[in-house]
Amino acid sequence: MKHKATDVTSYHPTPISGSESQAMRGVAILCIMLHNILHLTLPTVENEFSFSYSRVEVFTDSISTNPSWALADAMSFLGWYGVAVFIFLSGYGLVRKYENDDSELPIWPFIKDRWLKVAKLILIPMLLFAIVWSLVKGRIFPIEMLLQQLSLIGNITAPLSITPGVYWFFGLIFQLYIVYRLFIYRRSKNFILNMNTIALVIYTAMWMFSDETTIAAVRHNCIGWILPFSIGAMFARHDFSALFSRKWAMWLTVLLSGVVLTLMNYNPALLYFSPIVAIVASIALAKLWPGGAWLGALSSSLFAMHPIVRYLLLTNGVKSMFGFDISNPYSVRIIPIVAIYIALSIAAAMLYKRLYTQLLDHK
Repeated sequence: MKHKATDVTSYHPTPISGSESQAMRGVAILCIMLHNILHLTLPTVENEFSFSYSRVEVFTDSISTNPSWALADAMSFLGWYGVAVFIFLSGYGLVRKYENDDSELPIWPFIKDRWLKVAKLILIPMLLFAIVWSLVKGRIFPIEMLLQQLSLIGNITAPLSITPGVYWFFGLIFQLYIVYRLFIYRRSKNFILNMNTIALVIYTAMWMFSDETTIAAVRHNCIGWILPFSIGAMFARHDFSALFSRKWAMWLTVLLSGVVLTLMNYNPALLYFSPIVAIVASIALAKLWPGGAWLGALSSSLFAMHPIVRYLLLTNGVKSMFGFDISNPYSVRIIPIVAIYIALSIAAAMLYKRLYTQLLDHK
């Protein structure tokens, strides 16, 4: 069905500038990177894929017994919200790119091009990780897992055994590209609202009648991330500038967001809607402090490369070299490991970005 041009020209100007969206990516990737190393070293574990009261209790206990490590615990518990920000920006960017004129977007060429884009981004890092994993483990990285990852179907075939775990995001984002073209592209607000209602009903039914393993498997796929993705599309189509017109309100949003997100993690119904808070807070932070834009320019390369650096730095040999003992996680000995992890990840991302541009990014 051909869409009318009025569907496009009625869109309001976006409240998010290009530099602000890059700043959002910068803050989001830093949160994700810190979360991805800290949740493997601290006792605090997140509620990203399923809800558990015990995880909230561990977080609460850790904060109260080790207050000097509160920021690290908070990043371990809440840093995954950077993923929601990336998903929001994906929905936002797709609408701004493909719905600003009255030309039609063919379904299959779009899906093919997006698959190639994601597959090319993950190709070299996935092969490099498989080599590193094989050298550390002393055996060949499972070929079936490698093929599932490279073909972007691991989220469906083996969602809970994706290695490295961070790469689940690449399969998810490809699924969301399909969701965009089939169910969001120039669709009405009511259509998108109905899609979100269906996703919420599925989530609620799983929470009431399923187990944590099943919920986690589903949450590795697009049905669990429809909300932040469609919010991104709505922000691209409508003017929400009024939400960010007062500086004091933006500061208050940023300062209280951690507390609000933590409290929402105490209830599975509120947890489902909690990415909205993270998204609004990230927009406010980008408007107040655009300094993360330089890191945002590296975000896709950082997403691809930091799991390799993390894997190497969390091997037993490296941890013993720094004297870090997992039985005593709240130790200053983890600080140099985290610092080196961030520095090496940025260096690796810069090298990979140049390599990718030269070898794979042919226009």
